[in-house]
Amino acid sequence: MERASRIQLRGLGVSLLAVILSAGLVTTPVYSAGAALEATPEPDEPSGGVIGPEYVPGFNPLTGLPIENPESLGFKPNLVSLSNFPPHSRDRLAGMSMASHVWETMMGGQGMTRFQAIFYGDYLQRIDDLIEQAGEQDDFVIGPVRSVRLVYRDLKALYPDATLIGAGASPEVGAQVGEAVRVYGENPQDLSSAGLDPQSLAGLASPGANPSDYAGLMFDPRVPEGGSPGEDLALIYNLYNQVQWTYDPGSHSYLRAQDRADGSGELRPIVDHLSGEQIAFPNVLVLFTDHRFANSAKTIMDIEVLYVRDRPGLLFRDGRYFEILWSTPGGKLQISDRQGQPLALRPGASFFEVFSYESSWTPATRLVRWHSPPAP
Repeated sequence: MERASRIQLRGLGVSLLAVILSAGLVTTPVYSAGAALEATPEPDEPSGGVIGPEYVPGFNPLTGLPIENPESLGFKPNLVSLSNFPPHSRDRLAGMSMASHVWETMMGGQGMTRFQAIFYGDYLQRIDDLIEQAGEQDDFVIGPVRSVRLVYRDLKALYPDATLIGAGASPEVGAQVGEAVRVYGENPQDLSSAGLDPQSLAGLASPGANPSDYAGLMFDPRVPEGGSPGEDLALIYNLYNQVQWTYDPGSHSYLRAQDRADGSGELRPIVDHLSGEQIAFPNVLVLFTDHRFANSAKTIMDIEVLYVRDRPGLLFRDGRYFEILWSTPGGKLQISDRQGQPLALRPGASFFEVFSYESSWTPATRLVRWHSPPAP
């Protein structure tokens, strides 16, 4: 049954929800338990190829990759709010592949999620290179940009001095999140019309960052011992929000596919409008933590990601998955195995899927299903 489910889930024309329901599997509550750039001359690389968890000059501390221009690490990160709803915004997603980290978090009680993309390092040069190869850009290079949510308050603390960029915020959220750069759409009737062009990005590059402030993760191209087969990962947030990550050995990355939000569950590749390629990340992590509704209407979700210790999670890398513990002591993200020893990510960008403690994990089909916290 496990092998049959795996084959079905990896196909792009099948409903994840239908497969899991037909399988009749019992889920387990979890709480009960870009290619590397050219290196700078003579980088200070430790023996064995391990980067981190301390900052290593010449390497991006968020990805463990060598940096083309070390001076770019002196510019503060940009934390950009990107749209996943309405569903047509997925067809316009641009620039996500240039991010060092992307977080996907729940917006409220409707099963809708939003992306928080952290841009740090030499992404501006990489964007310029793509534009030069593709010719003149007639659209934004990062977007669609949407409003900020309450979780941004804590995520901003994980990336000290980061510039928060969004398309506004509700008064309740804005008062708690604090200062943010607002991006306006060209068409007020189109929720997916706001984005950042190259000139705006360059203008938002703010000096004064200390790259050691962003260290804490460890990277190693060698696959850690242990783990379990992890060629794919299925995520069901709700009937209209289903995700599949499938491992591609050629790129050592997981490729993202998503449903059409029509109830069919039929999956399709999600393509970065800037690069023209399917969105791919070498590391995909599932982080379980406490969620609670911050208002009676269940439109605001408070998600605990800051100053936590030993929260359960999963790391998918190199076609295998590992049970992990994740912590943010002192505001620094750390990943360890279940024995508390640092666990290395693959050098490259990371995508974080954040789920509630009430959610469930089914190892047999590598499925995580969202369940909401109690109503307020």
